[in-house]
Amino acid sequence: MSFKNTAETYGTLARFFHWSVALIIIFLLALGLYMTGLEFSPDQLSLYGLHKSFGTLVLGLAALRIVWKLANPAPHHLASHKPLEVKLAHFIHICLYLAMFGMPLSGWLMTSAMDYPHTFFRLFDMPDIYPGKNETLGKLMGTAHELCAYALIGAILLHFAGALKHHVIDRDATLRRMLGARPLVPALILLALLSGTVAWYKSAATPAASAPAAAIAEAPPENAMAATDPAAVTAPGWTIDAAESFAEFTVTVEGGPFSGKFTRMNGTINFDPDNLSGSRADVGVSITSVQSGSGERDETMQQLPWLAAESFPESRFISSHIEKTGENQYIAHGTLSLRDLKKPVDVPFTLEISTDTAGNKVAKMDGTFALQRLDFGVGQGEWAATDIVANPVNVRVSVTARAETP
Repeated sequence: MSFKNTAETYGTLARFFHWSVALIIIFLLALGLYMTGLEFSPDQLSLYGLHKSFGTLVLGLAALRIVWKLANPAPHHLASHKPLEVKLAHFIHICLYLAMFGMPLSGWLMTSAMDYPHTFFRLFDMPDIYPGKNETLGKLMGTAHELCAYALIGAILLHFAGALKHHVIDRDATLRRMLGARPLVPALILLALLSGTVAWYKSAATPAASAPAAAIAEAPPENAMAATDPAAVTAPGWTIDAAESFAEFTVTVEGGPFSGKFTRMNGTINFDPDNLSGSRADVGVSITSVQSGSGERDETMQQLPWLAAESFPESRFISSHIEKTGENQYIAHGTLSLRDLKKPVDVPFTLEISTDTAGNKVAKMDGTFALQRLDFGVGQGEWAATDIVANPVNVRVSVTARAETP
């Protein structure tokens, strides 16, 4: 068996590209129809990750197939092939190649624009091919992905019908040239590899390692007296600039990073770097203001078993005391309430106080901390497992506030 194509038949590498891509595409089409009919669940999310991984594999194999086709031309057409059959076969091949590239690229672009996690068999993250988030583009690419799927199904059926016609009716060597002397051997090998990969992917979904939980608030140090009593709050007030304040979160989903933000923030801040004992922060974020790049996903996050926004519309942090740790560096010790639970949390932050053109003081605070979502009951039932959605969540809080006029 020749590695390269000859004038009469296809070589081993051309057959490998043909049958590996064909089997994976058929598997992906069946998987796509199946998983879109499932309810949102960890199993569905895992199948989406598998679908994207195999789609990326098809894109790579299709690109290699094109390179090999240019370097090693296909065998000539048989003398029994009619001119119309040659033209039709050429047209179907163009449709197949367009779909082979169009489907994975549209899926990749949709994933990037809507900020869905995209890893290659959980081995490494795939880069985004669209910067930022664009739900409109994501939905457009989703429609294109679906149309490519139907076009690909039609092209495959026509391609199969043509091959069957040549083999059964014309009884020529068209199909045999691509099958080889032992047609079942490569098919069985590829099916075994496909099944093994699916089994390995499912077994690789082990619980993610947990990051250290947010530190529990200890007794206030000597230089930072507790300020939970309103009478002890003596520092000047600051008004939160809602347009420039937000809370971001990042969590690992399906082995890749997923992020979003809460855009509505309210509360009261009293702060003076020279009067930490009289300083306090009471800041809340609206759960319904979550933005993740997908309106449908935002609605899901607000429901049970996640954030339950209808019953718990706000998450709130109330400081007990603030400690200075360095130049413009502090830690706010306090309590975070999320859903129906309250936990002590420490928030390290930096603070810069400047003066705007109108002579008003402006404070910019940027803080980060880690928490465990399960500590707050976020993701219950089947979502309590951490193989699909990890337990650690990294949070970044950015607050811009302006000094209140006495």
